[in-house]
This record gives sequence, C-alpha cells and structure tokens, in this order.
Amino acid sequence: MSRVLAVVSIVAGVVLSGCNCSQPGGPDGGTGGGAGGGTGGSTAADFPRASGAPATGQVPGNFGYGVSLALDAQGNPAVAYGSFDQNGDGDFSDSAIFFAAYDATAKTFKTPVQVAQVGDSRSSVGGTLQLAIDGTHVAVAYLKHTGADWEAWLASSNDGATFTSTQLSAPAAAGVGALSMAMSAGNGHVVWNQGDELHYRGGPLATVSSWTADIAVPLPSGDTITANGAPSVAVDSAGAAGVVFGLNENSTLTYGFWRPGFSVAKVVFATGAGNDTWGVALAFAGTSPRVAMSHGFGSHPDVVSVTTSSDDGATWSAPADLANDGGQIPAIDVTLAASSAGASAVSYGIGGGNLDHTVCGTPKVARSSAFSTWTVCSPAGLGGFDAHHPSVAFTSAGKLVLAFQNVLPGTPLGVLVWREKSSL
Repeated sequence: MSRVLAVVSIVAGVVLSGCNCSQPGGPDGGTGGGAGGGTGGSTAADFPRASGAPATGQVPGNFGYGVSLALDAQGNPAVAYGSFDQNGDGDFSDSAIFFAAYDATAKTFKTPVQVAQVGDSRSSVGGTLQLAIDGTHVAVAYLKHTGADWEAWLASSNDGATFTSTQLSAPAAAGVGALSMAMSAGNGHVVWNQGDELHYRGGPLATVSSWTADIAVPLPSGDTITANGAPSVAVDSAGAAGVVFGLNENSTLTYGFWRPGFSVAKVVFATGAGNDTWGVALAFAGTSPRVAMSHGFGSHPDVVSVTTSSDDGATWSAPADLANDGGQIPAIDVTLAASSAGASAVSYGIGGGNLDHTVCGTPKVARSSAFSTWTVCSPAGLGGFDAHHPSVAFTSAGKLVLAFQNVLPGTPLGVLVWREKSSL
C-alpha cells in the first residue's frame, strides 16, 4: 500500500496545497520561480540555452530530445541531447546526438559538438541517450537506428571535443531498446532492454572495445522485463553500480533492482496491476538506493512514488506518493538525484490532466532534505515553458542543477539549464 507524503509549501508568503513556487534561482543569482509570468521572480536569464536553436523547419519536439545532464568536477553543467530530422524534410538519416559543456570563464555554453549520427532512434519510453562525466572523461550511451534494427552504442572522449564510438549490443541483436548508463572511477556501466531481457555491459572506459560481452541480468524465475519504460543505472558512493527496471511478473508491473554480482534481481515494488507505460529512476544516498517511479495502475492515481532501501535492496520502504500539482498528472520521464548530504530531488514532465488548481510551471521539481517531507513545484512559473525530458543533479555543495527540453512557441526552444543560486 502506498501513502501520500505530507507537503508544506509556501508561494509569495501564502500557504498553498502541494506546491512550492519559491524555489531558489538561476546560474547568475536569479531568485527563482517565475519565468514567463509566474510567481517568484525568475527571468529568461535564469534558464540559459545549452543547445543553440533548432534549424529552420525542424519540428521543435525533435530538437533537444532525450536531454541528459551531468556535472564536471567543478560542478559545471554539461548536456547531451538528440537533434532529429534536422532539416525538417521527414528523412531522419541526418539525426544526431550532440554534447555541450558550460564554459565557466566565458559564462556561457560552448558550441555543441556532434557525438554521432543515429537515425531515428527516438525512444517513446525514454532511454534514448545518457551522459556521464568522470574527471576529464566524457561518455554518452545512445541508441542507434539502422534500417529495421536498433543498437546500443557508447561514445567516449577525453576532452569533450572528439568522440570515439563502440557498439555495445551484439551485431543483429533483436529487440534492443531503451538504455541507461553511469560511470565512476574510470569504469562505465550500461544497461539496455533487449527483447524480454535486460542486458548489462561494463568495464574501464579507456578500453571500451575490449569489454567482455554483454550479459542478461538474472531475473526471478518466470519473470521477463517489460519494455514499456526505460531502465535506470547509477553508482553509489563506493563506485558500485545498481539498476532499477520494470519486470513483467505474472502479467503485472513489478519493479526490480540488481547489482553486478547479484545472483538474481530483487523486487522493489509489485503494483499488482497490468504493464502500462511507466518511468523509473535510481540514485544512491551513500550506498543506499533510492527510487522514484512514475506510474498509474489499477485504481491508483497517476503519480510519482518514491521508495528507499537500507539493506541493499533486500527490503524497501512502502512507496510514498508525491502530491500532484492541481489537476496535472506526471509523465513517465522521471529523474532523481541525491546529494552527498542526503537531500533528494525528483523532476518530471506532465503527461496529461488539466490546470485546475495548478500553481507551478514545468518541469515539476520535488525536493526533500531527508527523503520524507517533500515540496513540489518548479523553478519556472505557470505557462513559462512546455518542458520535457528533465534531468537533475546536485553539485558537491548540495546545489541543484536542472536541464530540460522546451518546446513552447515564443520562448527559447531546445535545451535549457537552471542552477540553484550558489549563495542560498
């Protein structure tokens, strides 16, 4: 059984139900909360564009697709994203993945670098691409579409300027789909959906081409994965990897957790309902896994739920539902980050519903200092952006960074980045 978390929120001095629109602000000291006419005072300057603008004729939703955010050792943001059908002619052969890093000296994002051409590799359930940074090493895991086949690839770079790509999935492997990637201490960890299995491959980033062949993650007896969502992999404070994903257990949606070395995946939460689309995200507070799940099942409302484990996934807390902002319901593009001090942040787009009693813009951001009481809102005011594919991370100082795709006409289109004011 799930429970709804208590939410105490304040906007402009007024106590509201379920939403906190006075979030601290942007990279140059913005006060947060109000891009596009919302409350709190953020301006367009608090949401610099990392991607440049879409090409003339390109569909806005095809530019900045699948945003993934990572921070360098100094806490500066970098993003990877897809640009599909770049000239808008309906031929996706010109589609590519790009990388853009922030220049702290110039206080602007560098010109985006093309990582790889990928065809129409857009995944409707997430997991199109994933960025990670470890020291000076940059890596992007991505899907590539060639003819009727999908493939999992990893591009790596020592400087963020030139990338070398290696195919991770076996040649002509059937059913390759959504993926995720993380890295730590020079090692990469990549997982992807493949048919009714979850596949894993990892090793030193300096020798990706020499990694041992991918393995199928061992699932509970009789279970398969459900490919209606994307897996999520993360590394803990000791550099050990873990992954959460969707299981098809007796035709019901169940979430699983696995680490390399586990003899079999462990169950996080069984919904007891069918395998509708879902989203899941993993982060570690120290070595303890934390999970956010975006789903609706049976008579349960469409919400984002959170759970955590203190015994490496053997048992999990009862999932707790984050409060929705009025009549809006979450999309499945959920993302989760944990700070070194134990704070957490969840971000997600909107998948439907209405604006009844809605106060905050998109993407939504839920925050908690101890994974218990949460505030839910957005750095953006209502109507400021039409945000998709959010990605969040904490700096070493515990400040939040958020990147997302914006497709709202009349506003800067592409990948926008917001950073919590460093003095707050």
